[in-house]
Amino acid sequence: MTILTVGKTQIDYQVRFSEKATRKKIVVTPDLVELVAPIGQTESEISEFIYKKRAWIYTKREELIEKNLDDPGPTQFVSGAKIPYRGRRMRLKVQRTNTSEIQISYTNGFHIEIPTALDAEEQDECIRLALKNWLKERVRSDVQAFVKRHRKQMNLSPSGIRISDLSEYWGTCSASGTLSFNWQLVFAPKLVLEYAVVHELCHLKHRDHNPAFWSLLKTYLPNYEIQKQWLARNESQLCPRKLVEAGYNGPRQL
Repeated sequence: MTILTVGKTQIDYQVRFSEKATRKKIVVTPDLVELVAPIGQTESEISEFIYKKRAWIYTKREELIEKNLDDPGPTQFVSGAKIPYRGRRMRLKVQRTNTSEIQISYTNGFHIEIPTALDAEEQDECIRLALKNWLKERVRSDVQAFVKRHRKQMNLSPSGIRISDLSEYWGTCSASGTLSFNWQLVFAPKLVLEYAVVHELCHLKHRDHNPAFWSLLKTYLPNYEIQKQWLARNESQLCPRKLVEAGYNGPRQL
């Protein structure tokens, strides 16, 4: 797997050589970018081709991801159902095992082990709660990683980090310097979460959205407008109703 960098976005792609191919072709899905090339193409020819197509690849991938997010989400947490995770809809695999409690792992999808003795009538709600807790911990880990990445170069450090249910905001910065983030940001691409983190870090220096604030944000995230616009376009479809009890009550703010 190779990485194509478009602005701040890194896109994994793979190259497949085909005896039937007469020209180079790019196939884009929400999960994968594949370049199909005739046998005999050199590495430099392939790199040059995919570099020239980078803007088209980025735009096409974003369009497919947004279309994928229009799905309101699962009605039950069963094998084959999908939930959004970091900007993509990922499949669930649920199986009963001898585990004493629900276990969740992630490798190209969610693997959920539930106790054999778990009552079938309680299964759906138990999986929902376990998934919510797992996702909250995941977004906490992601936020901490982004804070660690940016605080040194920005010379700004929060007094604390909270992950919670915020009905009106994606993130907030308190007067004491505590940064709070809506756990539902885990459904958005990681670059959107990074934008939220850097946005709130900037509030440690500028409390209001004044020109100095936006200038500081642009210094550390030159393409922040892309992520800001993505969140504005997709927030109403971002959170699956089955997983988020409160649902969507109108635009949230940063």
